[in-house]
Amino acid sequence: MDIFREEQYSTFLAQDTRKDGFGLPPLEAMAHNCPVISSNTSSMPEVIRDAAEFFNPASIGDIASAIERVVYAPSRRNELVTLGQKRLTHFSWRRCADETLTVYSPY
Repeated sequence: MDIFREEQYSTFLAQDTRKDGFGLPPLEAMAHNCPVISSNTSSMPEVIRDAAEFFNPASIGDIASAIERVVYAPSRRNELVTLGQKRLTHFSWRRCADETLTVYSPY
């Protein structure tokens, strides 16, 4: 299965995590213009910011509402894609390497 192809044709990516360290799958989805629905726990709010529809992972009703907001509101889905593209500009492997070197350079 080609996950990148699947993301391109998906209505959304749902990231239901409570202990994720960073949140790479939502960023990958954003890179393929796939809107993101995510739990409001762990690092997700910090990494994704306003580029996702967030939900409480302990509430089935909250999860369902987040899905409905993206599935039944094309304008919201399009807004999330636009916000996702904007958010991606803050991340690159080059920037990651540069910032890592900056942190470790004093040692």
